[in-house]
Amino acid sequence: MGNLLKIQLKEYFKNLINFLIASVVLSTVLSLILFFVEDIKIGLNKEVVKLVLAAGALPLITMFALIVTVGMVIEYVVSVKLHLLAGYSRKSIFNVNIIMILVMIFTSCLIIATIASFGFKIGDEELIYHSMDLNIFFNSFIGTFLQLLLLTLTASFIAISFKKNMVLGFIILIYGFLSLNIVGLTDLDISIDILLKEFTMSFKEYIYYLVFSLVSLIGYKEVLRRY
Repeated sequence: MGNLLKIQLKEYFKNLINFLIASVVLSTVLSLILFFVEDIKIGLNKEVVKLVLAAGALPLITMFALIVTVGMVIEYVVSVKLHLLAGYSRKSIFNVNIIMILVMIFTSCLIIATIASFGFKIGDEELIYHSMDLNIFFNSFIGTFLQLLLLTLTASFIAISFKKNMVLGFIILIYGFLSLNIVGLTDLDISIDILLKEFTMSFKEYIYYLVFSLVSLIGYKEVLRRY
């Protein structure tokens, strides 16, 4: 278990660092090109760098948290056969995948909540932001954590079900669509827009997220046990 966890942790943080660097470089290049095309005469100073990061890099980093994290979780799940052939037990594979899910969610939540808590906005060719608001940070962290927890566990449940049996996979896929629709995670644009602002949830929404997450966790564990 320890060796598998070490390998996956190394892979995740390597991909995270590479993506963060790529996000900053890509957004900087595209934004500077836009400045030149629009004939905006702005020197490459500290304020421009902040503007570029807020306009381009921050949304890209948020996309990483929402999409790439789920993608890597699916990759871990569909590799279960290789892990079994390598001699790892189903229990070890399950424990490592759950640890990786929690690590990736925690890291992503820190990034997104930090972005949201500084309140970056673009206005009149300048970057407007306020100092870090801890209330916004904690609200965003908790809300994002519940969102990503449900997304990753449901994605794991669906992926392992398809690996087990195509019919089972489609049945669980329907469950996935229904659960995500109930909690309002089917519209990616709206979800990202919410995450970049102060995130507030009702008690009923907390219950929905936790119940569906628990169902997905138990389902994933049971399908893996019978794999």
